[in-house]
Amino acid sequence: MNQTKQPTQGSNTTQNEPRQKYGKQKTNKGKSLDSMSKIKKRIRDVSRTLKKGARTAKIRVESERRIRALEYELGEKTIDAQEQKNATAYHQVKHIERKKAERKLAQATSALEAASEEDKEEAEKLVEERKIDLLYTKHFPKSLPYVSIISKSDEKKQNTTREEVREKIRESIKNGEDFTDMQKFYRDKCRAWLEKSKKIPAAKPVDVDEEAPVDDKMDEDEDSDAEKDSKKDDFFE
Repeated sequence: MNQTKQPTQGSNTTQNEPRQKYGKQKTNKGKSLDSMSKIKKRIRDVSRTLKKGARTAKIRVESERRIRALEYELGEKTIDAQEQKNATAYHQVKHIERKKAERKLAQATSALEAASEEDKEEAEKLVEERKIDLLYTKHFPKSLPYVSIISKSDEKKQNTTREEVREKIRESIKNGEDFTDMQKFYRDKCRAWLEKSKKIPAAKPVDVDEEAPVDDKMDEDEDSDAEKDSKKDDFFE
């Protein structure tokens, strides 16, 4: 008589359940680092081809443009990783401050509705300031470490950043923008700082009009040479 195997005491798994896969799951940070490693490897590969001497001037120009494009992409991935790091580090504090800003806006709105004609102007200004505070918690630049809108600091740099961001939000509202330009402004500032501190190469995006097509055969030969050089280096590492 066949007996059904019972799970051992304290076990939540059954016989038909798949076994749990051990090991750390790949996070977004891991994927970003992996992507940056691949870009760096590609830059090294193309650079080796250039050092060996390109077969034609067209291949040399195209390789130089390719390196520029890869260096710019490396910078973008680095900034992406910084933004992801900030999002993780400040998620909780931003959530708490957003809830507080919502409550304060609701209180200011109620006060405006109950205000007399004499006090109405001041009440309207307070509502506008509370709206700015709420937008601050929602659209603070992703590339910057978050600066609290509630807990004021004596540090001059933080106070300057806070007021600058608030002013950028006002400008965005005035211009009818959706804060995309503001995010790009601070992302560009982040790139400039990373370039100045030598953390990423100083590179600009390659314009589409600059692209010079290379014969498929020549392009394949170039990639093949770069791959061979890479394998040689990997052998000795």
